[in-house]
Amino acid sequence: MILSVENLSHEYKQGDNKLQILKGLNLKLEDGETLSIMGKSGSGKSTLLNLLAGLMKPTSGEVNILGSSFSKLSDKKRTKLRGRNLGVIFQQFHLLPHLTALENISFAGEINDIDDVLAKAKKLLERVGLSHRADHFPHELSGGEMQRVAVARALITSPKIILADEPSGSLDEKNANEVIDLIFELVEEKKTSLVFVTHDEDLSKRCNRSLILDGGSLRES
Repeated sequence: MILSVENLSHEYKQGDNKLQILKGLNLKLEDGETLSIMGKSGSGKSTLLNLLAGLMKPTSGEVNILGSSFSKLSDKKRTKLRGRNLGVIFQQFHLLPHLTALENISFAGEINDIDDVLAKAKKLLERVGLSHRADHFPHELSGGEMQRVAVARALITSPKIILADEPSGSLDEKNANEVIDLIFELVEEKKTSLVFVTHDEDLSKRCNRSLILDGGSLRES
């Protein structure tokens, strides 16, 4: 078991009121498995992914990565565990604007003490078809190119799990299809587990297993 979630709940405060987004979720992910989590806009998909990545703390419950509970780790150890074992692909790219495409990828490796990081970054940039854009800054890239850089950045640490949050949501249909194909190709090549958040049923069918997030709870699709 590479990832497990036990009785996970999360709520937001709105003034004196509390809005419960997730309610007692349980989830297991096997090594090499691809899992889609479907749900309507506002259903809590992004919240769940942020909790799985350790970017947010749940109101209650546990997220376990490789047998370690995020909530029981110090901030330093949690950051190290996330950096070495999780690759996150966001919908809005989140590239550093002052770094080139190659530097965005290599920087993610450098902060996680990855060996031969520049060579690995160049190889990944080539794999996503952007060797010719290595010295270009994000504002000089198209949306599809920026997301390809983000995909390469997520893989620089050779993570055990990729977490993808609607990675094609900001792209036109052609670029969206290319980026999705690329993600699945690389996940297969690297034998990486994948949790893919989407509202697209066709994309969901590409995964080994699919769950639906509805009313704060997960159910089989």
